[in-house]
Amino acid sequence: MPARRLLVLLLSVGLAACAAEPDAPSPAGTENPAEVPVEMPPERRTVPGGAEPGREPGVPGSDRAEDAWALDDGACYAYPGYVVRVRPRPSAPGEDVTVFQRHGEDARAQCDTAPGDALFAAADADRPTFFFGPVGDHVLPDEGTGPGGRALRIVDLKIGATVYEADYEEPAEVRDGTLLYGMAPEVAESMAEVTALGVDCEEAGAWFDEGLRVGLSPEVRYDFDAGIAAPTGAVRCVPIQ
Repeated sequence: MPARRLLVLLLSVGLAACAAEPDAPSPAGTENPAEVPVEMPPERRTVPGGAEPGREPGVPGSDRAEDAWALDDGACYAYPGYVVRVRPRPSAPGEDVTVFQRHGEDARAQCDTAPGDALFAAADADRPTFFFGPVGDHVLPDEGTGPGGRALRIVDLKIGATVYEADYEEPAEVRDGTLLYGMAPEVAESMAEVTALGVDCEEAGAWFDEGLRVGLSPEVRYDFDAGIAAPTGAVRCVPIQ
């Protein structure tokens, strides 16, 4: 991986917001039972006892639910302006995610309504989607499984369309009205490549000694209000098998 490639990547990241047609409503049925504590990494695991506020999936710093209910086949989360229904897919990875405008106090009942009322729905079996929490009038679907090949979308619920999408490397977090994440990393095969880039990666030597490679992941900040993404100038280091 020549040094020039990463430098060009840092300067000319493909960060133009990706507008898309509104996603089609989800058919009735399917959701993922994974609920993740906000303080934990967004791993796919079930929280015993069902859904509860503060245990819903989400990028750290995303909005927390005011109330939550475990469903027979998933979970229902209530936020100040929205209701989110999440259902596992029994025969495919991912979960169906449906977001409704919240009406009145009976948010729980909205999780049983017809999905034609949905502001956003993800139900494509070919796209392994996971609910990553809302941020104001946006929802963050995470797509992909395992390390590598992960994409994070930002959907504007006011228009029902994807306004930004990028491959990313964890961790991702919401801070001060922005989303911070690492781009899919470029892989360095030797310490000489890391040194040539001038990247401060203290762990790199130990990782190479262990037979690993080093991923160099430029950090990006997306501003929800401005709808603009830009590199922060920082580069994250991650071990690569």
